[in-house]
Amino acid sequence: MSYQDIGIGLKNQLKGVAALRAVFAPHEIPESINSFPTAVILPGEQPYHESFPTSSGVSFSTMFRIVILMSRADQPSGLKDITPFLDNTGINSIRVAIEGEDGVPQTLDGAIADLIVTKALPLGWMQWGPVLYLALEFEVKTIS
Repeated sequence: MSYQDIGIGLKNQLKGVAALRAVFAPHEIPESINSFPTAVILPGEQPYHESFPTSSGVSFSTMFRIVILMSRADQPSGLKDITPFLDNTGINSIRVAIEGEDGVPQTLDGAIADLIVTKALPLGWMQWGPVLYLALEFEVKTIS
C-alpha cells in the first residue's frame, strides 16, 4: 500500500459522483483546471507517530484532502452548484462516494482496511497557480 495506491482508490470512488467533471489523484495534479466542478485529491496532514507502523504493530493511517473547485466566473451559481457535495445522501454526496451508504468498510480494492470522511471545511477560496477558485474541502482518514 502506498500513497499513490490510496489516492488512485479515492479517485475511483469519486468517479461515481454525478456532478464532477474531472477528478485528479495526487500523482496527477494538473497545472491548470479547465472543467468544473473538479475534485483534486491531495495528501493531508500526517501525524507520523500515529500514522506509520512500528515494531509493536500500530496501524497505518493517512489523511487526504479532497478539494472541490469551481470557477469564480460561475458565481453566484457556483455556490448553488457546490453545496450538494455536502449532502449526507444522494448522487453528489462526497461522503457517500467515499464511505458508501451500506456501512460496509471501503477498502479501495484492498489498499486499506477502512476509511472515514472526518469533516468538511468551510467553503472558501483556493488559489491554484495564478487563478482563484471557489473551494470546498473534505478531510478523509484511511486506516490500514
